[in-house]
Amino acid sequence: MIFSSLVAKAEPTKVSQLEGLVDSAKDESAQRFLVIIDPGHGGHDFGTINKSKNISISEKSLTLQYAKLLGKALNEKGIATILTRSEDDYVNLDLRAAVANRAQGSLFISLHINSSPKPNEWGIETFVLNNATNDASQRLADIENGRKTRTSNLAMILADLETSASYKDSVNLACQIQKGFAHSFQKAKMPFKNRGVKSALFYVLMQTQMPSILVELGFASNQKELLRLKTPSYQTKLVDGLVAGIQDYKDGWSLKQTIAAQITPERSAFSAISKQRIDHCTVK
Repeated sequence: MIFSSLVAKAEPTKVSQLEGLVDSAKDESAQRFLVIIDPGHGGHDFGTINKSKNISISEKSLTLQYAKLLGKALNEKGIATILTRSEDDYVNLDLRAAVANRAQGSLFISLHINSSPKPNEWGIETFVLNNATNDASQRLADIENGRKTRTSNLAMILADLETSASYKDSVNLACQIQKGFAHSFQKAKMPFKNRGVKSALFYVLMQTQMPSILVELGFASNQKELLRLKTPSYQTKLVDGLVAGIQDYKDGWSLKQTIAAQITPERSAFSAISKQRIDHCTVK
């Protein structure tokens, strides 16, 4: 099910309501695989806006639309979900992460729409938390963060990030998501550009306590891609790719849960499988 409306503005009464809803979701989802879906932006935060002659749409509207479609698709497969917002509300980044942490989510996926000064840029890319690998990633992080990233605990976070289980699982999840997109679009013979898995300092990913990724679903600055992002058939295939990636990750998660208490060789076998998956997907 989709537990909504989970988040609204960060007012005391809203936070109190949120805590009750999340506690209920957490109790009902004990020992279950739980996906936290985070539609980027909302309320007065429009995100990327395209105001061309033929199109006028904001990032906040598209991310919410995709989040609801993804939640419905996952629920139909028996996978529990929580949306950090289910309406056009502003939710600050700390509260989004707090929702995920309090609900003890199995994974966190933040959905966004990309933008570039170059109008021909297109494609889908998925980010994990780490130092930005290039200027474009840093620029994007600054935009999505809505401000310069707060760095009070940054050195401590990054010190052991690449060796942490959460980071490795995040990379694995990101790789499965990009693979899911590729398969979905290629099967449908639809245009797809795999921009790969990248890293950047997205603030919302710093605060979550589970494998977490941020997916840029396409470029609003590219007129053709924006039209595709609004097309139902394209939306279906994009959501299919997300679901396939999440399902593949969940299969590994279930295997890990099953053999966690088993003998060392089986645990080693799982570690080898996980490492192989990561080795075949380079963080750019």
